[in-house]
Amino acid sequence: MVHINIGSNLGDRRKIVAKAAAMIEERLGIKARRAPLVETPAWGFESANKFLNLGIAFETGIDPVSLLRVLGEIERSIDPSPHRDASGGYIDRAIDIDLIAAGGTVIESAELTLPHPRMRDRRFVLLPMAALEPSWIDPLSGKSVAVLLAEEWKGRLLDAANPDKRAVLSRFFKTGPGEYGEGDVFIGLTVPENRAIARDYYTAPLETVACMLRSPEHEYRLSGFLALVARYKKLRDPEERRRTVDFYLDNAERANNWDLVDLSCYEIVGAHVVATGETDILDGLSDSGNLWRERIAIVSTMAMVRAGDMSMTLKLAEKYLTHPHQLIHKATGWLLREAGKRDIGALTGFLDRHAAEMPRTALRYAVEKLPEERRHHYMKLK
Repeated sequence: MVHINIGSNLGDRRKIVAKAAAMIEERLGIKARRAPLVETPAWGFESANKFLNLGIAFETGIDPVSLLRVLGEIERSIDPSPHRDASGGYIDRAIDIDLIAAGGTVIESAELTLPHPRMRDRRFVLLPMAALEPSWIDPLSGKSVAVLLAEEWKGRLLDAANPDKRAVLSRFFKTGPGEYGEGDVFIGLTVPENRAIARDYYTAPLETVACMLRSPEHEYRLSGFLALVARYKKLRDPEERRRTVDFYLDNAERANNWDLVDLSCYEIVGAHVVATGETDILDGLSDSGNLWRERIAIVSTMAMVRAGDMSMTLKLAEKYLTHPHQLIHKATGWLLREAGKRDIGALTGFLDRHAAEMPRTALRYAVEKLPEERRHHYMKLK
């Protein structure tokens, strides 16, 4: 399988890269598979013009050196302008066609190097390749492109991290012996910074996201979940949405701290339940006996609450009345409070029935937005 990357940061970029792909197909007599377009800042030089990149893959019997010459001819026919300035530096260009890989072929010559020597550092190359053939193995490193993309992703997160924040985050998320986050590892990255990077990887294959979720570093796992959220929101195919939900559920234990749960579950699992009515998913999670799956269940009802349905929040809150863990108490109280913002009767009806037996933390969270007199009334029932 041959992988080509076509880029442009001048003119009608979308039209130009599509024209280049069509010319390659016509010249070689092939039909190429196309990856989603990737837009990135200029790589290797400063420019206000972003590149739009199209990755394509196809089978061909032409040898790599001859193929490179064909690609050069097509590139020059679209725009013969040089790609470098007088000093040899990169400049803006209407078209750039790179031969990235040809199966497991390794070539190092004056004319051609395969695989492309800088592909491992370039998101705009790795994302399309991973989307088209995530199992492709780099013959030099022995790693799949899905893994190479995860490594590039982690590198961006690490570059944005502040090591001085590690100790603060470790204390905040209770990573000490016997605490719920025991052993968790932090690199020192804020959620807004993480989310901004994660959005760039929403088209990453699930094999790459799995690499992120298996990481011991907290922020790498969070970035994987945030990318899944962005992915689910972009998807329109019900089968692909279902595949994303199933993947999330299969990896739920990797959301092993409260922020990993709260920043992802209701946007994926909750949204799916609202769309399909499959509340049995939440029942199964709440019966799992796993702390994080149990929290996913109650927090996912946020999507239903926002859609005007309080039933699952109330059902799970009743089920969790005797739950032993404070993280469930906090989540339950929080969701009851959110339900009360939209349906005060649903909240007060629940509190009239259960305030006396609710964990105190859950009750305190639940009544937080009630008028002072009613808040004191329910707290005195404890």
